Amino acid sequence: MNAAADATAGEIPYLDCKALPGTVDVLVLRDVLGETREVRVTRDACPVVIFDFEGAPPSPALNAVLDRLLGRP
Repeated sequence: MNAAADATAGEIPYLDCKALPGTVDVLVLRDVLGETREVRVTRDACPVVIFDFEGAPPSPALNAVLDRLLGRP
């Protein structure tokens, strides 16, 4: 997740999607040091993954991780 977040820094959340998302899954991930990262995932109207406040379209590798954590949309 951290690698995907670093690779997408600077993108705009929702990527100019014309439709508002109907559902948003929110993950709060914490590592062993107590550092947390919030990940918001919309996979209905416009598939977007938002790391903290930076957004990016999901990639196949990231989708596989999200499907494992959240189930398929």
